[in-house]
Amino acid sequence: MDTDDDRGGEEIPRLGRLLERDAGPAAAEDRHQALAATLEAQGDLAGAVAQLEEARKADGGNVAVLFALGRLYLLRHDLEPAARALRSLLLLKLDGIPRVHKADVYCLLARIHVEKGEPRKALSMAARGLESKPDHQDCKSLVENLERSA
Repeated sequence: MDTDDDRGGEEIPRLGRLLERDAGPAAAEDRHQALAATLEAQGDLAGAVAQLEEARKADGGNVAVLFALGRLYLLRHDLEPAARALRSLLLLKLDGIPRVHKADVYCLLARIHVEKGEPRKALSMAARGLESKPDHQDCKSLVENLERSA
């Protein structure tokens, strides 16, 4: 009898095979993003990062890939690659990109500075996030917590 755990190990290769039928760089990029999402959902952050790095090779300016990489590297406490991926987003125009706002990027950069023990820089990043989106709740919370602990 198959359990969910037994089938879970089969899903990643099956998804890869199904998505490989598509050709071209855009399809490869989509395949890597889909595999990364599946791996992250299964708790395999290293595998998800590897898939996103492959997607980045296909398109180094893909906003969704760069944001996901920054977020996952931060979750893994790998702060320098997280900061590099996120800072590169600040050089891109994010207007009109669904689900990624500059405030989100600044918020993650602020969290990186918190982890590095740099509260002033963290406060600066969170404040910039609020400048770009005044109702950003995570930035508001960070600013409040950082000001309270200062």
